[in-house]
Amino acid sequence: MKLAMAFFSIALALPAYAGLGQRRGLWRPGTTIRINVLKSTPADIACLRNAAEVYRGIVPVTFQFNARPPGLRQRLGSFADQVTLTVRRPEHSRDYLGHSYVGNMTFFKEAMMVTLDPQACNAAGRRIIVHELGHLLGLHHEHQHPDVPAFITLQYQWNMNAPADQLNPIARGSDLARAMYITPYDVLSVMHYEFIYGPAQAALFTEDLLPLSQGTMFLANSTLSEGDVALLREMY
Repeated sequence: MKLAMAFFSIALALPAYAGLGQRRGLWRPGTTIRINVLKSTPADIACLRNAAEVYRGIVPVTFQFNARPPGLRQRLGSFADQVTLTVRRPEHSRDYLGHSYVGNMTFFKEAMMVTLDPQACNAAGRRIIVHELGHLLGLHHEHQHPDVPAFITLQYQWNMNAPADQLNPIARGSDLARAMYITPYDVLSVMHYEFIYGPAQAALFTEDLLPLSQGTMFLANSTLSEGDVALLREMY
């Protein structure tokens, strides 16, 4: 699915495994998650490895990004590695998309996609990588937290195009909520989508939104927040 706005990411998951931090379907400690990378350059691999470093020491797994030449070796890699990741190119400065399955699907080959600038490993590309690897580790969207402020969901510029199950808050006490870890709502989470806000709404947050904003658009974090780290350590 392709949208015009930046930082849109799709989390694909079996319903029983969905949540802000799932309790089931996590990776076994000590696992090396092997990722077969398609349509990449050496610079892309370096960007992926660099961005993934934020998880070092936080989760007891490692990421191995494998780039193989097109042909038989690449096709064999899709069988040998647990995950296949496709790199796409942005068509304009805000065309950064991504998607990933959530958690360890165990018996299913997992698919991911990230958008990277061929000229530079920029903040937008790094954010997409960290966000999608968060999904792969079992994190779900922070803007679907049961305690998310009501105005946030209503003010996504592209919310008419995004699937409802990627936007709507999860009801506290629901079967879905009971199947996951829920830590306090964290607007600085790398798993949060961008949103529009005004001065009165900015005052509702204890966090300063300005460093991560462009005008009245909150662009979302490009690295793990303290809340993300705490949740991952609780999960793993």
